[in-house]
Amino acid sequence: MRKKNIAFLLGVIAALTALVFWLVTPFGSPNVPSGLVFSSLDYSFEQNGPIKEAQENPEDAAAASPIRVFACDWQDPSKSEISDRSHQEFFDSQNQKRVEIAESLMQSNDPEHLLAAALVGFDRKSKEHIAAMEKALAADPDNPITLWNFLYACSLNAEETLCQDGGIEKRAVLADGGNGALWGRIAGYRFRRGDTARLIDALIKANAAPQFNRYFIEQVEMLERGYVAASDYSYQERIMNAISIMVGNTSDLIGVYNGCKEQAAESAEWLQPCIEYGKRLERDGRTILAALLGIAIQKEMHEISGDAKKKAETDHRRWLLNDSMNSAIRMDGQVLVLDDEHVLADFIAEWSAHGELRAHQFVHEEVVRLSKQPGYNPCKSIEENSVQTPE
Repeated sequence: MRKKNIAFLLGVIAALTALVFWLVTPFGSPNVPSGLVFSSLDYSFEQNGPIKEAQENPEDAAAASPIRVFACDWQDPSKSEISDRSHQEFFDSQNQKRVEIAESLMQSNDPEHLLAAALVGFDRKSKEHIAAMEKALAADPDNPITLWNFLYACSLNAEETLCQDGGIEKRAVLADGGNGALWGRIAGYRFRRGDTARLIDALIKANAAPQFNRYFIEQVEMLERGYVAASDYSYQERIMNAISIMVGNTSDLIGVYNGCKEQAAESAEWLQPCIEYGKRLERDGRTILAALLGIAIQKEMHEISGDAKKKAETDHRRWLLNDSMNSAIRMDGQVLVLDDEHVLADFIAEWSAHGELRAHQFVHEEVVRLSKQPGYNPCKSIEENSVQTPE
């Protein structure tokens, strides 16, 4: 992989990890002292049980473990000798590259390339984004992933013609009405448009739908193919850029959380539909962000209803999830993913089949296996690139 992009890709990973932990804090998580290492627990939707004591510091954890622990596990990725100006210049160049890639993809007749162009190169609130989405939809009018993204575009651009009178919502339901995640997206779309009266109906349909697919990995893979067609990026660069685009595409989840919080405080009829949707997000969302927000919705509903037992159970599952995240998502694993495209491909396959948390656990298992080999050092890429100024 080209060294000049190592810092950028590690920055993407750090940003994604920071976003995950930011989502935990606003919803009432206790303050956690820095430097704690959590015990290795396997979180699952149904699991309850005692949480083990946290060990006090990483050095003690390393001494107690038969597996070597590497210095980069405790390295703060935000501490870099690269100047803020150099970072900004590099990110600006990456953004310009995205525009160029989008312009290239827009010349294609392939509907997938047209959708990739709309997601890669344009601000979601811009006229250019809407125009690119319209072109992609015209090329494949019933594509559920295109309609999924058009719903988001309409939530930000309600005045556009295709966004008026619920037309795009009706088309999405015709194409993918058996998908509970689509109904959840419609709920978030309705909240952003001020249509709270029909939000509860969307949640009820989301809970009853036979399938649940937020198309996260499908879109990552679609964007990766777009980058193949229009860039010279390595596989790692293509995947990480795609993930960085998709992780911001979660406004429907925030909309459902806010809608449930506001409406359940006024009417008890909202409590159960919101709780059930939170459970479905936690169980079937297949990303850590979805699980965290699913848990947050449930916790908020139990607080409103005054059900202390259910709230405690929800808090417990949230801490089990936190614990598993701390055990599985470590810097040496992230570096391994960036250095070995075969591991990254397996990571994406695991995510697709079993969800994001299991994918991170798979990478950690690879690190444990490799750490037993003499001379193995997953921190090498960080050490070699820690002071390198982007070109």
